[in-house]
Amino acid sequence: MSKYLFSFLIALIVVAFSQISIIHIAEGNPITKTLSLSTGDISLGPVKVMIDYSIQADLNHPPTALKGSTIDCKVSLRNGKVTITVSVAGQRFSHTADLPLGKRVEVPVAIGVKAFLYTTVSTPIQVSGKGESDLLSLDFLSEGTRSFKVHVSEGAMEGDSITISLPMHLNIKVGLKIDLLIFKADIAEEDIGSFKLNPTLESSLRITERPVPSSIILPGSSHFAIEIGIVLISGALGLSLFIQRRQLSSRKNILQGIVGVIAGVLCMISLWFPWVTYGGSQLTGIDLGSFLFQLTKISILQFLMYLILLLTLLLILGGYLHLAGFVAGRSLISAASRWLVALSLLLLIGLSFVFDIMIEVWGVIMIFGAILGVISLALTRE
Repeated sequence: MSKYLFSFLIALIVVAFSQISIIHIAEGNPITKTLSLSTGDISLGPVKVMIDYSIQADLNHPPTALKGSTIDCKVSLRNGKVTITVSVAGQRFSHTADLPLGKRVEVPVAIGVKAFLYTTVSTPIQVSGKGESDLLSLDFLSEGTRSFKVHVSEGAMEGDSITISLPMHLNIKVGLKIDLLIFKADIAEEDIGSFKLNPTLESSLRITERPVPSSIILPGSSHFAIEIGIVLISGALGLSLFIQRRQLSSRKNILQGIVGVIAGVLCMISLWFPWVTYGGSQLTGIDLGSFLFQLTKISILQFLMYLILLLTLLLILGGYLHLAGFVAGRSLISAASRWLVALSLLLLIGLSFVFDIMIEVWGVIMIFGAILGVISLALTRE
């Protein structure tokens, strides 16, 4: 019966996480644009140069953010290409080449003479709406990815939007080079200025509110959970001293029971600490159930977190009963800890496949506590 129930839960959770993945992959794709410009004719002494330039740009950030949170934004530039049209002595010819930012490209314009140029990109960071960036601008001296953060105001309302705009400018340096067999040297170099790349790289994100845990749950404070944990462990140690003096239970049961209580307390405390980071904000294990329900409208995911909380309490109860010598304590520790290992591991594996959700360490501590509960029943001395 237990095997069939476990298989049924696995099937429901897999279906639920597949729905989350579909939602986020659809909403979380980066904004990708091809930015371009044309300078028109630029005079370099007797030579005129016209530059047509294009580059691929990506702007990536979460599709939603919680008010008061800070989100990470990434900007990538790649695949710079240039077409140089040179006019000299009445002749006009073009040359097309890859031109990565910060690299130099040379074009022959006459026997022993080459024109060269290299480029960089700079952009101010413009954030409209109830948000602000930690940086004023970004500089790309070479192609690659740059990052900045946007802080969402506490005064933002659910449904509000924040727009991030990056009006990029291409900085161009051009020059002439003597390129003879016995002599090579740059003879002229000029910074011809900054040119606006079109269109503007722009994207928006939507503000959502943090899921609110049900009122039947204990206060959502990590300090409260730690204090309760200390009381439970202290109570187990005090009870073990009393039982040992009265010889009401064996030393093996006392040791296994204390370790079982510690395992349950670890699992319980982990629920009040961050399990995942989403949209720049951390969600505790207690918050996670409501968050997943809001996201998918699948109530089994919210029930799953309540079930995990119930199992941690049963693990603690089993530890107390076992150290007191009750047979039911051993059964409770065994069943609760094994189910906790299976459910929490399955939950974290499922979340790790969801776009834009980062797993935090406290979910792993839940698994560690559950495994400690399994191990506690094998703590015997030879």
